[in-house]
Amino acid sequence: MRIIVEAKMMDEVGLHARPAAQFTNIAREYKSNIVIKKDGSNANGKSLMSILKLNINFNDTILIEIDGEDAREAANALCSMLINNGNEVRIRDETS
Repeated sequence: MRIIVEAKMMDEVGLHARPAAQFTNIAREYKSNIVIKKDGSNANGKSLMSILKLNINFNDTILIEIDGEDAREAANALCSMLINNGNEVRIRDETS
């Protein structure tokens, strides 16, 4: 299964170290491949340094591609974390 999530960063500091670390800790719990995309650049969703290199700031929109057998569960957990941090999230595409 493949799920694409669109997230708009509404937290004033964006996806800085602490929420990026939360994101990677959740992502590592799942077998699915998780990739974050911003402005033509990609980051491994399970790598803190990779995410920080994207420099995700307030009002940025990112895409999160989740591909694997537990994609739905991973998407739910990651979306919950992003929403709890005040960001806007929506599922953009889902294929099995």
